[in-house]
Amino acid sequence: MLPHAVERFQQRCGGHRDPDRARRELLDRLAPTARASRRPPSWCTTRRADFYLVAGTDDEYCLPCRPGSGTRRFDAITCIHRAGNLFELTGPRLAASCRRDPVTLPSGSDQQHLLDQAFQFAGRLSWHQPRSAKPHSAARWWIVFHGRIAAPVSWEPAAEHPLLILGVADHPTGHCWCAGSPGSATVSLRNRDAGTVASVEKGAPPLTDNPASDPQPDAAREAGEAIGGSRVGLCQRRHRLAHLRVVSGLLR
Repeated sequence: MLPHAVERFQQRCGGHRDPDRARRELLDRLAPTARASRRPPSWCTTRRADFYLVAGTDDEYCLPCRPGSGTRRFDAITCIHRAGNLFELTGPRLAASCRRDPVTLPSGSDQQHLLDQAFQFAGRLSWHQPRSAKPHSAARWWIVFHGRIAAPVSWEPAAEHPLLILGVADHPTGHCWCAGSPGSATVSLRNRDAGTVASVEKGAPPLTDNPASDPQPDAAREAGEAIGGSRVGLCQRRHRLAHLRVVSGLLR
């Protein structure tokens, strides 16, 4: 594996920052299914090479190879992944490659509304699960937004919209994540000046990073009053609070 191939694996496939560790990760991913092919996969339009090392589900990895320049018989020149172009997309362009699970993200739901707003400003595809998100058994990758919002996605490379959004990640303590389960009035807000995070849930006291010492942020207190008040227009208030959540993340 030439250094350029390892570098591309780091950039395109979520490889570790350390080149030696990234090289081991690359070999581990390729080893179970790797084979030599005279032609690249149909999805790949790479340069001409002596042969191609192909591996992964649906031949998702392609590494052009040539005769070796050192102790190895062959050199892998670069590393190409079938979904590489998806990792270059952000915001609305990334949203255009996505579908939403109709069961977990029904039309008109708070979660879908939050995703629509978040995609207007940001959103990038990541190989790695955010630390604060719960694992999702069907997730291949994650879409990460500003303000600590994330969405697990599966990948169907042959589909017109290859990414299927499976839901919206929700931190179990309400500490960092917003958009809980359907019907939930949970909202997370960050006080930019105080540097604290608060979660307001209907019928529950606000949470902060350090409840014993952190004062309740004004934004969280106002949100609590809104949620704890009359039920009239509750849905509209949720949408306004979700919008404030996204905007506050952008300003941070």
